[in-house]
Amino acid sequence: MRPTEKFRNSIYACFWFERDGPRQLIERIGPDNILFETDFPHPTCLYPDFQSHLHSSLAELEPAARRKILSENAARLYKIRMPEAT
Repeated sequence: MRPTEKFRNSIYACFWFERDGPRQLIERIGPDNILFETDFPHPTCLYPDFQSHLHSSLAELEPAARRKILSENAARLYKIRMPEAT
């Protein structure tokens, strides 16, 4: 099994302050095993302006990939039922 396949099958990665690393990781392994975190309330967290960071970090991604990284991957990992889209 190739390292990228092994990663996709068993590892999740998180990011919060990085800008270029997440893009490169998404290009290599896809958006299915990547999670965004704010690291709140630690001193290194992005609060209160995490949304501008997200916009600059993930702006190039398709909406479906952004949804995975910002919510769906965590819900799948932690077995949390997502509300139905309206």
